[in-house]
Order: sequence, then C-alpha cells, then structure tokens
Amino acid sequence: MSLLTAEDAASRLEHRCVLLEGRLAASQAEYDALTGRDVPRVALVEMRHLRAHLRADLDLTRALVDEIHSGRLELSGSAAVR
Repeated sequence: MSLLTAEDAASRLEHRCVLLEGRLAASQAEYDALTGRDVPRVALVEMRHLRAHLRADLDLTRALVDEIHSGRLELSGSAAVR
C-alpha cells in the first residue's frame, strides 16, 4: 500500500470491502442453512470462527479507508482523498 497513491489505495481497499461483504454474506447464508440440521457442532464452530475473521478483516479495511479519506493515514506523501 505504501507505494500507491492515497486515491488508488482507498479505491482498492473499498473494492476489498465489497468482496469481504460478499464473502461474509455467503458464509452467513451457509451457516444459517446448516443451523438446526444434523451437522457436527465443530463444523459450526469453525464457520463462526471464519465469520469472525471476515468481520475483523472488514472492520480493519473500513477503518483504513476512513483514515485515508480523513488524512490520518498518508501514503506516498500524497494528500488525503476527500
């Protein structure tokens, strides 16, 4: 990221947010479909673990986008993207 302009980094991170949101929605749908069925509990725990990681990744990525837009995180000496 440090080699990208702020605008390019923010754009790429925003795209990553969209992808993460899709993965999170898909994993939630899969989890919901398996809940209540005869699925080993460990499988559901693993799915919850994956969803927690996806949510954490999404939260961090959104925070980075916000920091770039606000100017708190400057990249390549470029000005904040507003």
